Amino acid sequence: MKRILFITSTLDSGGISKSMINLLNTIDKNKYIIDLFIFRPTDLYLQFLPKQIRLITNEKMNLAFAPFPQCVLFLLKKGFFFIAIMRLIAAIVSRFNHGYSAWILSKIIPVLNEAYNCVVDYNGQHLLYYMIDKIRADVKISFFHFDYSKWSHYYTMDKKYYPRVNYIFGVSENCVKSLKIYFPVCKNKINVMENIISSQLIKEMAEEEITDFNLDAPVILTVGHVNKQKGTDLAIAAASILVENKVKFKWYFIGACPEIEKYSKMKKQYGVNEKIVFLGLKTNPYPYIKYSTVFCLPSQYEGKSIALDEAKILCKPIVVTNFSTVNDQFVNGINATICEMTPTSLATALSTLLLNKHLREKYTNNLLLNRIDNQLEINKLYYVIDR
Repeated sequence: MKRILFITSTLDSGGISKSMINLLNTIDKNKYIIDLFIFRPTDLYLQFLPKQIRLITNEKMNLAFAPFPQCVLFLLKKGFFFIAIMRLIAAIVSRFNHGYSAWILSKIIPVLNEAYNCVVDYNGQHLLYYMIDKIRADVKISFFHFDYSKWSHYYTMDKKYYPRVNYIFGVSENCVKSLKIYFPVCKNKINVMENIISSQLIKEMAEEEITDFNLDAPVILTVGHVNKQKGTDLAIAAASILVENKVKFKWYFIGACPEIEKYSKMKKQYGVNEKIVFLGLKTNPYPYIKYSTVFCLPSQYEGKSIALDEAKILCKPIVVTNFSTVNDQFVNGINATICEMTPTSLATALSTLLLNKHLREKYTNNLLLNRIDNQLEINKLYYVIDR
């Protein structure tokens, strides 16, 4: 049996972590011996890791990859002075060059004694550099989850390391197209492998009962980190326009909210404190998606959003902003409303869909005709491992 190593920093609440868990649950554990090296083994999705997978952890890495600057204090208290200094240097360098900062981080990650048939870096950046420099493996694979033109912060080092990878997977056609533009020397080894989604599991989990959801008014739901990148600022401003136009709604947000004070203050300033609810993290967001009236993702950019694919599986009417990869998942006016990244455009799109039952049914019916279940994407990984 071939031995495969996956490397990740965390399995937190983000879409990349959920995508990785889906992949690890889909891959054939009877065919491969699988290890997972995770730096922060205390995260939301760790509970869904298959029991057959061996977990590799390291106390120093658990501390080093904690949030900055707390991580430096943790390391100093434990006597890990060198790593604390390197972590501090990396943080300072990141102000000027993210690529060199990530390269410094890769140098503090310990070498593993084992050799593997294949190693998979699932996040890029410091994991990519670590994989190339320190892991012994016959085949080295890297995944990239964004449109590189929107996430080229690490190009300084990526251009040196991607040519040394055997295979590179982007999660959508636009991701692949962008990677090939930035790394033309690698174009023959860059291919699409979509995030794996199990529609049957999602539909089963959506049947769970929930009690913290008020259905007295039409419900807008957003799933993702509560931050500017995911469009929380835009959403709050759009909500104030809906209130001005006397549109009935309640807007729930599911996801990590490290800036909860900032956004709690912002929704009060915009006069939508009673209209917006931050529910925090949920291990099972699917019942909330099921019972929502409209699913909204007002992101500034995405690679290929797992949250949107999950909403599609549950056939929810969707409003989404016009980020660069949105057309990989939707056709405007057919299976979703695609709007511009302005409060007025977002508010208009939401208002139209909330007030137009016929349009919501049209989107739902079209999504029903094109249900997603792409577990066969795993064959693309099998092919490059076994060839």
